[in-house]
Amino acid sequence: MRFASMPFVMSLSVVLVLCLTTNVGECATNWRVFGSCIIKKMGFRAILNSDVRCAGIQMFNSFYKMTTKKCINCDKYFHCQGNYNAVYKCGRKSQSIRTAKVISDCREFSQGGTDSGADQAANRYGRNGGNCAAKYLCDVNCKYNPNDDTCLSSNC
Repeated sequence: MRFASMPFVMSLSVVLVLCLTTNVGECATNWRVFGSCIIKKMGFRAILNSDVRCAGIQMFNSFYKMTTKKCINCDKYFHCQGNYNAVYKCGRKSQSIRTAKVISDCREFSQGGTDSGADQAANRYGRNGGNCAAKYLCDVNCKYNPNDDTCLSSNC
Protein backbone atom coordinates (compact mmCIF):
# COMPACT_ATOMS: atom_id res chain seq x y z
CA MET A 1 0.00 0.00 0.00
CA ARG A 2 2.95 2.36 0.38
CA PHE A 3 3.16 2.83 -3.44
CA ALA A 4 -0.54 3.63 -3.87
CA SER A 5 0.14 7.32 -4.52
CA MET A 6 3.02 6.70 -6.98
CA PRO A 7 1.01 7.47 -10.18
CA PHE A 8 -0.15 10.76 -8.66
CA VAL A 9 3.39 11.68 -7.59
CA MET A 10 4.80 10.85 -11.04
CA SER A 11 2.12 12.82 -12.90
CA LEU A 12 2.57 15.72 -10.49
CA SER A 13 6.33 15.63 -11.20
CA VAL A 14 5.70 15.79 -14.94
CA VAL A 15 3.32 18.72 -14.44
CA LEU A 16 5.86 20.56 -12.31
CA VAL A 17 8.62 20.06 -14.89
CA LEU A 18 6.35 21.26 -17.70
CA CYS A 19 5.35 24.38 -15.77
CA LEU A 20 8.90 25.22 -14.71
CA THR A 21 10.38 24.78 -18.18
CA THR A 22 7.71 26.70 -20.06
CA ASN A 23 6.35 30.18 -19.66
CA VAL A 24 3.93 30.90 -16.82
CA GLY A 25 0.99 31.42 -19.18
CA GLU A 26 1.25 27.81 -20.32
CA CYS A 27 0.79 26.69 -16.71
CA ALA A 28 -2.79 27.91 -16.99
CA THR A 29 -3.42 24.73 -18.98
CA ASN A 30 -5.06 22.19 -16.75
CA TRP A 31 -2.02 19.93 -16.32
CA ARG A 32 -3.79 17.82 -13.69
CA VAL A 33 -6.46 16.93 -16.24
CA PHE A 34 -3.76 16.32 -18.85
CA GLY A 35 -1.78 13.98 -16.58
CA SER A 36 -4.90 12.09 -15.50
CA CYS A 37 -5.97 11.68 -19.12
CA ILE A 38 -2.57 10.23 -20.08
CA ILE A 39 -2.60 7.75 -17.18
CA LYS A 40 -6.21 6.76 -17.91
CA LYS A 41 -5.57 6.11 -21.61
CA MET A 42 -2.04 4.69 -21.45
CA GLY A 43 -1.76 3.21 -17.99
CA PHE A 44 0.97 4.01 -15.53
CA ARG A 45 3.23 1.19 -16.71
CA ALA A 46 3.32 2.51 -20.30
CA ILE A 47 6.38 4.56 -19.39
CA LEU A 48 8.33 1.29 -19.13
CA ASN A 49 7.99 0.83 -22.91
CA SER A 50 10.90 2.41 -24.83
CA ASP A 51 8.66 3.36 -27.80
CA VAL A 52 6.31 5.21 -25.45
CA ARG A 53 9.23 7.03 -23.83
CA CYS A 54 10.72 7.94 -27.20
CA ALA A 55 7.42 9.35 -28.50
CA GLY A 56 6.79 11.21 -25.25
CA ILE A 57 10.23 12.82 -25.40
CA GLN A 58 9.70 13.88 -29.01
CA MET A 59 6.31 15.39 -28.17
CA PHE A 60 7.75 17.22 -25.16
CA ASN A 61 10.68 18.58 -27.21
CA SER A 62 8.29 20.04 -29.77
CA PHE A 63 6.04 21.49 -27.06
CA TYR A 64 9.06 23.01 -25.35
CA LYS A 65 10.26 24.66 -28.57
CA MET A 66 6.76 25.94 -29.30
CA THR A 67 6.45 27.59 -25.89
CA THR A 68 9.97 28.99 -25.67
CA LYS A 69 10.36 30.27 -29.24
CA LYS A 70 6.98 32.05 -29.16
CA CYS A 71 6.86 32.37 -32.95
CA ILE A 72 3.61 33.90 -34.15
CA ASN A 73 1.47 31.67 -36.42
CA CYS A 74 3.65 28.61 -35.75
CA ASP A 75 1.42 26.64 -33.36
CA LYS A 76 0.24 24.22 -36.06
CA TYR A 77 3.80 23.61 -37.28
CA PHE A 78 4.91 22.49 -33.82
CA HIS A 79 1.81 20.31 -33.37
CA CYS A 80 2.50 18.68 -36.73
CA GLN A 81 6.25 18.28 -36.25
CA GLY A 82 5.91 16.90 -32.72
CA ASN A 83 3.60 14.16 -33.95
CA TYR A 84 5.78 13.49 -36.99
CA ASN A 85 8.89 13.14 -34.83
CA ALA A 86 7.09 10.98 -32.28
CA VAL A 87 6.14 8.51 -34.99
CA TYR A 88 9.01 8.65 -37.47
CA LYS A 89 11.95 9.14 -35.10
CA CYS A 90 10.61 6.36 -32.88
CA GLY A 91 10.41 3.60 -35.47
CA ARG A 92 6.82 3.99 -36.72
CA LYS A 93 5.77 1.39 -34.17
CA SER A 94 2.22 0.99 -32.91
CA GLN A 95 3.14 2.21 -29.41
CA SER A 96 4.81 5.38 -30.68
CA ILE A 97 1.82 6.15 -32.92
CA ARG A 98 -0.60 5.49 -30.07
CA THR A 99 1.46 7.62 -27.67
CA ALA A 100 1.51 10.58 -30.06
CA LYS A 101 -2.27 10.30 -30.50
CA VAL A 102 -2.99 10.00 -26.78
CA ILE A 103 -0.73 12.93 -25.87
CA SER A 104 -2.33 15.06 -28.61
CA ASP A 105 -5.85 14.09 -27.59
CA CYS A 106 -5.19 14.68 -23.88
CA ARG A 107 -3.50 18.02 -24.52
CA GLU A 108 -6.45 19.26 -26.55
CA PHE A 109 -8.91 17.86 -24.00
CA SER A 110 -7.15 19.62 -21.12
CA GLN A 111 -6.61 22.87 -23.00
CA GLY A 112 -9.81 23.20 -24.97
CA GLY A 113 -10.05 26.30 -27.10
CA THR A 114 -11.52 27.33 -30.39
CA ASP A 115 -8.69 25.99 -32.57
CA SER A 116 -8.69 22.48 -31.13
CA GLY A 117 -9.98 21.01 -34.41
CA ALA A 118 -7.21 22.71 -36.41
CA ASP A 119 -4.61 21.55 -33.88
CA GLN A 120 -5.87 17.98 -34.18
CA ALA A 121 -5.75 18.20 -38.00
CA ALA A 122 -2.09 19.29 -37.74
CA ASN A 123 -1.44 16.44 -35.28
CA ARG A 124 -2.90 13.87 -37.69
CA TYR A 125 -1.03 15.36 -40.66
CA GLY A 126 2.26 14.91 -38.83
CA ARG A 127 1.47 11.39 -37.62
CA ASN A 128 0.58 10.44 -41.19
CA GLY A 129 3.97 11.59 -42.50
CA GLY A 130 2.97 14.97 -43.92
CA ASN A 131 5.55 17.64 -44.76
CA CYS A 132 5.00 19.95 -41.78
CA ALA A 133 7.44 22.61 -42.98
CA ALA A 134 5.81 22.94 -46.40
CA LYS A 135 2.30 23.16 -44.96
CA TYR A 136 2.75 25.15 -41.75
CA LEU A 137 5.73 27.49 -42.07
CA CYS A 138 5.99 30.32 -44.64
CA ASP A 139 2.64 29.59 -46.29
CA VAL A 140 0.87 30.54 -43.03
CA ASN A 141 3.31 33.36 -42.18
CA CYS A 142 5.23 31.37 -39.56
CA LYS A 143 8.79 32.70 -39.35
CA TYR A 144 10.34 29.71 -37.58
CA ASN A 145 13.34 28.12 -39.29
CA PRO A 146 13.88 24.53 -38.13
CA ASN A 147 17.34 24.42 -39.72
CA ASP A 148 18.82 26.99 -37.36
CA ASP A 149 16.10 27.04 -34.67
CA THR A 150 15.35 30.75 -35.10
CA CYS A 151 12.21 32.82 -35.31
CA LEU A 152 13.06 35.80 -37.48
CA SER A 153 11.10 37.87 -40.01
CA SER A 154 13.88 37.18 -42.54
CA ASN A 155 13.18 33.41 -42.44
CA CYS A 156 10.49 33.58 -45.14
